[in-house]
Amino acid sequence: MVVRLDASLTALGVVRTATLDAAVDTALDTAGVMTSALRTEVHAVKTANQTHTAANYVTLNFQSVATDTLSEWNTTTKKFTATNAGTYLFVIHAEVDDVAGANRNLYMVKNDTTTIEQHIEYTKNADTVNPVMQLTSVVELAADNFVTIRVTCSTVGTTIYGTSDSTLSIIRIS
Repeated sequence: MVVRLDASLTALGVVRTATLDAAVDTALDTAGVMTSALRTEVHAVKTANQTHTAANYVTLNFQSVATDTLSEWNTTTKKFTATNAGTYLFVIHAEVDDVAGANRNLYMVKNDTTTIEQHIEYTKNADTVNPVMQLTSVVELAADNFVTIRVTCSTVGTTIYGTSDSTLSIIRIS
């Protein structure tokens, strides 16, 4: 698709054009400037503690959303729903209780049926006494696929903390 970027130059017989590539999700704003308004970008932080009260899992909620360009993270359903098909980079950190002997697992589930990535390693940050589980994953999603982030722990009553160490970042990379 070819579009005019500067209508005032058209009167002089000069036409500046640009080809929009749907693969990079660019668009023109009202001033004719290329933007990436269709690109997924989510950055959120847990602000409230959650307690692992069941024998299976707790779905994490990241309540404080700093950036969500396409409104894809839902704090009510605790789900990320892809607006567009593509490749997404997920970076997740979750601070949990330091319970001796407790097995912990941080993982992502697609459409409530498929575990797409899991990670059980954790590290202690210098500014906290509790371990922070980390998960970084590249995931292919179709439009309207959704992802939840879950934690399991062998010790019921484990707290997943709502701190600046519990964060979620999602970017569509292609």
